[in-house]
Amino acid sequence: MWHVGGLGYFRHRPKATFATLDHGVRRRLRSLLRHRQGLRGRGRGADPQRWPQACFAEQGWFSLATAQAAACPSSRR
Repeated sequence: MWHVGGLGYFRHRPKATFATLDHGVRRRLRSLLRHRQGLRGRGRGADPQRWPQACFAEQGWFSLATAQAAACPSSRR
């Protein structure tokens, strides 16, 4: 599973890496949701309002950036 093997392997990557991946995954999921509703095009500005990040969290999707932060807590205090 990704969060066990992949995150363990890549957990020391910069924080921006996982934020970028999260953004791409959510963009693709929104594209699939648009297609299922029969909408055409990329949707650009309306899709994040139609399907916000919280919508995916409610469905059980987790954020890679959040998982990385939990797996690799900062040593700074």
